[in-house]
Amino acid sequence: MRGIAGRKPAMALLARRLVTAAMAFTLAVAGVVALDRTEASAASPGLELVTYYTVSGFQGFKVDIRTTGVDDAAEVRVIVHRTSGGDVVKTSKATGSVPATINAGGWVTAPIIIVPGTYDEAASSSWNSAVGAWSPDTYPTSVEVQVRNADGAVIVSGDMGVDRFQTSAATLDDVMPKAASLNAAAAFRSDTYRGLNIDIRATNVFDAHKLRLSIEREVGGTVVKESIPTSAVAGNLNQGKSVSLPVVFVPGTYDDAASSSWRHVSGDPTWTPETRPTRFTLEALREDGSVIGTESFDLDEVATAKGDWESLKPAAPRLVGFEHIQYKVTDAYDGLSVNFEYQDFTDAESVTVAVERASGSPVTKTSKPGASFMSALNSRAFGRVTVPIIVKAKSYDEAASSSWYKAVAVWGPDSRPTRVTVTVHRRYGPDVVLQAEVPETTVYGKEVHSWSEVGPGAAPDAPIVLPVPADAPSYRVEVPAEADDVRLDLGAPEEVGGKVETTVPTEVVVSTGIGAEVTIPATTARSADPSWDGTLKLPKVVDAAIPAAEGDEVEVGLAIELGVPGMRIDFADPVRIVLAGQAGKKAGFIQGGVFHEISDECPADMPAGMTGNECRADEGDDLVIWTTHFTTFVSYTVTAPPGGGLGTDGDPDDDGGDGDRPGTGSDPGNTPKVEQPSTGGTTPDQAPTVRDGGSVTTTTTAPAETATTTAPRPSTTAPQAQPTTTPEAPATGVTAPEAAPAPDATGGGMAPILLIPLGLLLLTGAAYFVARARRA
Repeated sequence: MRGIAGRKPAMALLARRLVTAAMAFTLAVAGVVALDRTEASAASPGLELVTYYTVSGFQGFKVDIRTTGVDDAAEVRVIVHRTSGGDVVKTSKATGSVPATINAGGWVTAPIIIVPGTYDEAASSSWNSAVGAWSPDTYPTSVEVQVRNADGAVIVSGDMGVDRFQTSAATLDDVMPKAASLNAAAAFRSDTYRGLNIDIRATNVFDAHKLRLSIEREVGGTVVKESIPTSAVAGNLNQGKSVSLPVVFVPGTYDDAASSSWRHVSGDPTWTPETRPTRFTLEALREDGSVIGTESFDLDEVATAKGDWESLKPAAPRLVGFEHIQYKVTDAYDGLSVNFEYQDFTDAESVTVAVERASGSPVTKTSKPGASFMSALNSRAFGRVTVPIIVKAKSYDEAASSSWYKAVAVWGPDSRPTRVTVTVHRRYGPDVVLQAEVPETTVYGKEVHSWSEVGPGAAPDAPIVLPVPADAPSYRVEVPAEADDVRLDLGAPEEVGGKVETTVPTEVVVSTGIGAEVTIPATTARSADPSWDGTLKLPKVVDAAIPAAEGDEVEVGLAIELGVPGMRIDFADPVRIVLAGQAGKKAGFIQGGVFHEISDECPADMPAGMTGNECRADEGDDLVIWTTHFTTFVSYTVTAPPGGGLGTDGDPDDDGGDGDRPGTGSDPGNTPKVEQPSTGGTTPDQAPTVRDGGSVTTTTTAPAETATTTAPRPSTTAPQAQPTTTPEAPATGVTAPEAAPAPDATGGGMAPILLIPLGLLLLTGAAYFVARARRA
């Protein structure tokens, strides 16, 4: 033990010497690295920044920039980070002196302008103008400077927070913009125009590009007008000078449309008694569209020293009266001339003139969009409009009128005009209506004429051909009962796919004096007969023969002929035919001498839901037929003799028979037939009902479906075998997992047995080391 003890000092000395050597080596290496870093730092590019606020020439701050070790700078970029509004970036011009000065190690100054002043940023030869709007809330947070080479790579960069900006000449509060105010004052005026004038004198507005006014109204929507950017308005705003903005309700000597300072931007600028303004909003806008300042006020805040809305609003439009209503007998036409007078209109959209007649529906003329007289009508001035109602056409071409759609009418000796109604339809206010009676004899100036001179002396000659105009919004035709042959002219057909076809350009509604009405949609009409000339005969009463079963009686309600006799005309879209007072009757059509019953009931969503070529429906007292072709259409009833046949209900499914199928109802000894239940295995829930002389019908009830989805539905085939609950055997090559061992009921297992020898081993080892220590 003493020998070992004697070696301990020597070993300790050796360890101390090794530690000392290691420390010396580490310090030596560190010194070399530090020396290398110092030499490298001296050769790297460096950047110096000095930033200070200024109020000289502009409100903002300047960034002084100098570099060391840079000789390939091509651009200097100054990025101002802000609390809101995005970064503001200023870049040096390639043609300026900034890159050369930086490469020479000199100082350059980048001005960051928050509020413009006398300094002309756009005229700088060194820097591009920074794009960015400043407001009282867009505080700068830091400035980042990047020096870049010709490839755009950053050579050196640095940043400085606002806490390091110098504040000796000015502070952040000194340079930040103050909240802008437009300071508007509005007053009504009644001298050069009737309206109001808005005076604006802005404060803290320096970069306005234009001024916008939005006028909200009770009806008519918002009207917006703006200052013209090239005018002096924006410059006056930026300099705090007064700006005058006119709002014209009723023009006077001031020509608003010719203004060199203001222009209309959006909304309908028409003013009427109904378009009362409610709120005015002013906005000063920068060139990029951002809002500098805004101000709003309501109508009740407008000064009323020279009037108010009620006294200055436009006058209510009116129809003054009729200058004349007179019968005309001229070389141009025989008919009625209607001349009405108007005043103070500004928002008229169209005019209709309806002439009621002693017999037949009213004849209506409607103005065309862009009619020449409409601009004069809407000028607020007094004026007159003359409307020709043609009874006998001569040299005047009514269809060629640029102001009025042609009035479609068939005139008879009993069609004398009785009343004229003029209606001016307005955009914002209620329609204006004027009415007057028409006497049998009219006097205007030296002209005295009567209906007997103008009207036809007898029933209209056949045929009467009515061209369908292509530009009419709708086309209504009244066919008197006495008219024998009235036709629509759709235009000459063209050959398409082995047929000839033409276009119905607009909806055509035909009403007649015989109790039939036809509505043809805008669609395509075609025929397989190449001789068709494009005309369609309008409804005319004809005789019709309907076949009947033996002993049945058939009574025709109404039979009308449509289209071209002996020719089938088809339509791409269904046509609606109304037979007045024929509800409850059967319907059919005759084509090529063959009668066909129309038994399909029309669905509720007509015409979209129509699946066949025709269907029928009752609407009130009327029978309605929808069809895709023209021919002869009939309403009728079938009455069977007492004791058999169809009976009064006319059910074509009864064995009593109908016009197409001989029945057995005439044989009183006919044995009833009993319909068998369906193959589904159900049993009728009531006894068969037998009609006298008819067939037997049964009513079956299908079994109700159960609430679950597992029960099989009734089927005529055997159900498939259901799977058993026995698990399938594992597939070939797959070993089934062994069963997990059951847990020990006592909660012990082998763990207590293994712990005993382990504990003995630990005790033995501990005793050995204790004994050895004692011997030592």
